Amino acid sequence: MQVVTTRLDDKDLKELSEIENAEKADRAIVIRKLLARGTMAWRLESAVKKLRDREISIRKAAELARLPYSEMLDIMERENIDSGYTLKDLYGDFGKLKK
Repeated sequence: MQVVTTRLDDKDLKELSEIENAEKADRAIVIRKLLARGTMAWRLESAVKKLRDREISIRKAAELARLPYSEMLDIMERENIDSGYTLKDLYGDFGKLKK
């Protein structure tokens, strides 16, 4: 594990202290938890943006967000992201199944 040093303004330090008290945890533990949450949120936001911009596939977005594929589908529905799968694609897939 490596040591990381950063400066915090008084407002952020006060909020950090409030979280420490609420969680009954020391500063290092609280900072690691907050960093993990922030990293997870960033991964999801990045995956959703790239998916919405059609830069990556659904599977790649799920991998980037470190989520199951099915959960990424739920997020797409909630965020109103079109999968790009058309009615023509569906008929084509049905045609392949008949063969």
